[in-house]
Amino acid sequence: MVVFYAMFSYTLASPTCIESGIAYKVIDDQTVFVCASDCSDSMSVKTDSTLIIPSHVVISGKEYKVKGIAEAAYARCGWIKHLVISEGVEEIQWAAFEACANLVDVVLPSSIKTLDYFVFSYCLNLSSIKVDEHNAYYDSRDNCNAIIRTSDNTLIYGCKDTKIPSSVTRIIDYAFYGILIESVEIPEGLEDIRENAFCDCPLLKQVSISSTVEDIAPSAFNCSNISSIIVDERNEIYDSRNNCNAIIDKDNCRLILGCGSTIIPAGVSEIGRSAFSGSLNLQSIDIPEGITTIHQDAFYECSALRRVTLPASLTSFEGYEHFGRCESLESIVIPPKVMRLPNDIFMGCISLQEIKVDANNQTYDSRNSCNAIILTSDNELVAGCNGSIIVDGIKCIAEDAFFKSGITSIRIPASVEDIHLSSFRLCSSLKSITVDKGNKYYESDGTNSIINKKNGKLILACSNSILSPKISSIGSYAFVNTPQWLILPSGIESIEDYAFQECDDLLLVFVPKTATNIGKRAFAGCYKLSKIVVYGDSSTK
Repeated sequence: MVVFYAMFSYTLASPTCIESGIAYKVIDDQTVFVCASDCSDSMSVKTDSTLIIPSHVVISGKEYKVKGIAEAAYARCGWIKHLVISEGVEEIQWAAFEACANLVDVVLPSSIKTLDYFVFSYCLNLSSIKVDEHNAYYDSRDNCNAIIRTSDNTLIYGCKDTKIPSSVTRIIDYAFYGILIESVEIPEGLEDIRENAFCDCPLLKQVSISSTVEDIAPSAFNCSNISSIIVDERNEIYDSRNNCNAIIDKDNCRLILGCGSTIIPAGVSEIGRSAFSGSLNLQSIDIPEGITTIHQDAFYECSALRRVTLPASLTSFEGYEHFGRCESLESIVIPPKVMRLPNDIFMGCISLQEIKVDANNQTYDSRNSCNAIILTSDNELVAGCNGSIIVDGIKCIAEDAFFKSGITSIRIPASVEDIHLSSFRLCSSLKSITVDKGNKYYESDGTNSIINKKNGKLILACSNSILSPKISSIGSYAFVNTPQWLILPSGIESIEDYAFQECDDLLLVFVPKTATNIGKRAFAGCYKLSKIVVYGDSSTK
């Protein structure tokens, strides 16, 4: 075994020092924190590397106590295979060893008092965790390969070979975040599983819940490949009736966890928050009669989901993004009793071509085969898709109505009086934009854009737009895509928040001196943008 105290060298500003290859930040005249943050590619070739964090260090002839390991100190360091923290170190801060993909084993001393969140998240190969038996705060009882908070028997960190002891009563948030665990067997005695306890465990397929579990938080098992879910038949709070491969809360008849092989049984009245979120194997689902409510994110990022049948009993979608990022979803019918749904219900459904509202629905309609959801009382288009047509009679296009819809062409009829600035947010495939000449509030005039006639604000533009000299400001989320370089017209006074958000192709932009106000994150996500050139006379209008 080759032992490395450090494998890099770089210059850091005072009061950070490097000693024997490890970077330290001086906290006071007695203590330091390890704050290493540079993991070069050369480290990844080391296949048998041990990192030892010492308890004391001598810097410029003075001895300091190593109190802890700073936030994200060794995050994403692929060279670390074995981690030994010396006696005397007391604290490990947030994400200190996050995504150390080759880390296999960890030894914690009796002196450790504080462990923040995400310390070992995404340590994919971590299989052995040992806490010194004399530690007063944490333990790894029964050789469980986990870290348990002794005072309340709470499991705070696990790994792929963890065996949960029966004496544990709770699993905390993100305890197994990004871990390659394949099955979870919750033992008798455990009562509480917190939110995202098993988040992003890509190999997790089987979940078994014991009779003593009393509280399972939403998204506790937010994993993509689960195929088998069993609840002990003696459990008084939850069940998986009729071998449905789901967890159902008996008290409110709410399905709180499903998977690709779930068959929703009769008697269920609600689909819970994030119940199917991220399921990669769910291709179609028939939601049975009796279900009245679907909660937020219920089918979020079910990327293979192509077909959904909603029941006539359904009345509301609570929260937001229920089918968000369901990239394969092709069509959907909104039942007659639905009285509430959010504008972003289909955010990121880039394949969605057909939306129909049942003709008997008294709240919404999809008049004239428009393939959109319209709030009938206000003539407001609240949710659209790739196949939507903004038909005559529509007065308002709501906030986030086409959010990441993938729509390529839009026509704004004369009847439209109000377009929310985020109506077409991140519609990166949009290429054609027209406004009817009879519209009193907006104009296009062959520019392939939308301009507010009253104040000259650019509402929407794309890479094919011709920027009119009438423009006085660039509205929030106005650009959904751009050419590689762009000249903004002289006379523009303001560029609003998020105006160019995620315009991936933008390399160079010319901004007139008249633009005296540039909003926060105006160019957020423009990762290729390398230069902004200011031109002209600030007095020009």
